[in-house]
Amino acid sequence: MTDAVVRFEAVLRFAASRGISDIHVKPQQRTLYRRMGQLISRKDEPTFSEIELGEVAHALVPKSCAAQYDAGSDVCFAHSLVGSGRFRVTLLHQHGAAGIVVRLVPAKVASLRELNLPKSLAAWCQAPSGLVLCCGTRGSGRSATWAAMVEQINTSATGSRHVVTIEDPIEALFDDKTALVRQREIGSDTPDLPSALRGAARQDVDVIAIAEWTPDGFEAALTLCEEGRLVVAALPAVGPVQALRRIVEHAGQPQEAVLRRRLSRVLIGAVGQTLVPQADGQGRVPATEVLVACPAVGEFLRSDAEFDRLERVMAEDRSYGMHTLDQALFELMQSGRVALDAGLAASRRPEELRSQVAGARATAMTALTTSDHPLF
Repeated sequence: MTDAVVRFEAVLRFAASRGISDIHVKPQQRTLYRRMGQLISRKDEPTFSEIELGEVAHALVPKSCAAQYDAGSDVCFAHSLVGSGRFRVTLLHQHGAAGIVVRLVPAKVASLRELNLPKSLAAWCQAPSGLVLCCGTRGSGRSATWAAMVEQINTSATGSRHVVTIEDPIEALFDDKTALVRQREIGSDTPDLPSALRGAARQDVDVIAIAEWTPDGFEAALTLCEEGRLVVAALPAVGPVQALRRIVEHAGQPQEAVLRRRLSRVLIGAVGQTLVPQADGQGRVPATEVLVACPAVGEFLRSDAEFDRLERVMAEDRSYGMHTLDQALFELMQSGRVALDAGLAASRRPEELRSQVAGARATAMTALTTSDHPLF
C-alpha cells in the first residue's frame, strides 16, 4: 500500500468520524468535505499530487471496472474500510488527471421515525401492491428515505415478504429480519435495470425496491405493480409533481393518456424532500411534500389537466395527509425549528412564502394586542 493510499484512507476515516456526507478530491487542491450541506476544508491537511491521486484511483477501482475507467469513462462502486464503514466512490477524469468523489453510507439504516419523516410512509410500505415514489435532488436525503422504506418493510410485523433491491452500486446493507432481502447490483449481478425488473417477475418477489428509477425501467416497473407487486422507487426529481410529469412525458404522445390512467390505478403515494438547516445549528431537518393517491389525485391523473394544477390539489386536500413543500416549510418556521432565511432559501416560491409568514405574524400580533387591551 503506497503512502498516498494510506493518506486517502485517513481522509475516509476522518470523514466517517465527523458526520461528513461527501468528499471531493482534486490534484494539488485541499480535500473538500460536505458537512450539513456546506463544503469545508482542513488547513493542516496535505494535498494529493496528480500522480498520487492516480495511484489512489487504481488502488480503489475494482477489477470489473478497471478497463472502463482506463478507457476514460467514469465509474461508480462501493468501497468498504474496516472500522469506518462503506462508501460510494465515483472515479472521474479531469484535464487528464484523476478526480474522486465519495459519498459516505451510514453504518446503520435510519428508520423513518429517526429521519423525522411523515407517518404515512410507514403505511405505504405495508401495501400489498402498487407504486411508492421517493423523490428528491442530490443531497436531499432521498437515498436515506428510500433505504428507510426498505428497512420498514424488512422489520414489519405484518408478515414476511421477499424483497429484491436493484442498486447501482449497492450502498446500505440489509440483514434479513421479517423479510427475505436480496440485493442486486447493476453491472455485476444484473446487466441493467430492465433486465433486473424482468427477472424479478420470475423470482417469486413481493416487493421491488429500485434505488434509482430511470426511464428505461418505467414500463417494466409499472407492469410489476399491475401484476400485484409493490414497487418502491427512488426517482431523481424535485418533488412528486415533477416526478409524475417526468414519467408521463417520457411516454410521449399519444401514450400519455394511457400512462396517466395506469398511474391512477397503481400509485399509492409520493414523497419529496429537501434538507433545511435547523435554527439551533444542530443539523438539518427534512422539509417534505407528500402526495397521496386520494380520489382527487386519481381524478386528476385520469384527466388531461396540466401537472401544474396538481400542486394546488395537494395544498387544498390535506385531510389525506397531503401537503406541499411550502406548507411544510411554513410549519417548520412557525415552530421555530427553521429560521426565516433558511426556509425561504429552500422554497420554490419564496416571495409567496414570505407573504404567508408576514401575514401569520401580523395576525399573531393583532391577537396579542387585543388580549393585552380587552374591550371589557
